[in-house]
Amino acid sequence: MPQPDDQLTKTFSLSELIASETAARDPALAEQFNPPAHVLDNLQYLAERVLQQLRDEIAWSGRSRAVKAGARRTSIDVSKDC
Repeated sequence: MPQPDDQLTKTFSLSELIASETAARDPALAEQFNPPAHVLDNLQYLAERVLQQLRDEIAWSGRSRAVKAGARRTSIDVSKDC
């Protein structure tokens, strides 16, 4: 089972894709930091097949972009103040 600091690709770590300021503030949302196996598989696929390729292309162009989240629990979306 991957750990939060494990690298999914050369520039993406699991922690980058499960990051959530909302979950960090609210212990009831801690499940965000322990995604189930099928979500981990999907994040690995997303990082390898989409995000890393985009980051490589953007880096080649001289631009920089950060990923804010790769997966977010429904409970976090519902808990956010809009």
